[in-house]
Amino acid sequence: MNRVIFKQKMERISALGLDMGKRRIGVAGCDGTGLSLQAKSYYSQALELAKQTEDIEGQAEAQQGLGEAYYGLNNKKEGITWLKKSKDNYIILGDKLKVEELERRINSL
Repeated sequence: MNRVIFKQKMERISALGLDMGKRRIGVAGCDGTGLSLQAKSYYSQALELAKQTEDIEGQAEAQQGLGEAYYGLNNKKEGITWLKKSKDNYIILGDKLKVEELERRINSL
């Protein structure tokens, strides 16, 4: 699977309402709707696709989504673990803004 197909799949995930403005689903606090569970499933699939294509940026995006989904499922420890993995990949990519964003998010949890 190439990067274009991966990006299309990530766009479909967002189109399904798993991102809410600038707040990811876990932050939005969608208790009882099942959206955090759905987000976890979709981001897990996206992570596997990104791993298959060795797409570091795609992995970082999916890991961030998983972190927020786990947080939304009241699993703070697992959420932070995924956010740290995402941050590590953004460090590899040299994306200082995303690294700073994730550091702020992790520290806020």
